[in-house]
Amino acid sequence: MKDFLSGLYLITPQLESDELLFSICEKILAHGVNLLQYRDKTNSVAKKLYRSKVLREITKKYNTKLIINDSLLLCLRSDADGVHYGKDDGSLVFARNILGNDKILGASCYDSLQTAVRAETLGVDYVAFGAVAKSQTKPNNKIVPMN
Repeated sequence: MKDFLSGLYLITPQLESDELLFSICEKILAHGVNLLQYRDKTNSVAKKLYRSKVLREITKKYNTKLIINDSLLLCLRSDADGVHYGKDDGSLVFARNILGNDKILGASCYDSLQTAVRAETLGVDYVAFGAVAKSQTKPNNKIVPMN
């Protein structure tokens, strides 16, 4: 098992202020986080690129892997450690081919074990199940029970 697959995986909150986002992430990473996923559903590509580059520097400082949500291009442009795809974000096979084996590829599986098994055969390093609670950014998502 890859060493980054154990430990805490943090997903960034949706915040307006760059400085607040960076400050919160830095304070939390100082206490030990294996992976930080930069998730941003509202800002422009330029702002996302700026934020991902700053987060890349912060994560390096704390030896934390940076995962970019939804965007292979943003992952590559910010020199992040990997990308996380949902069902509509693109081809897992294409992403794995572009990333190679040294970068991390994750996939959302929602409530489907079949989707998780398929993602594994396509080369992902990890799968995520959920949502387990309501989300402001995805209010219509089905809640997956934790039992």
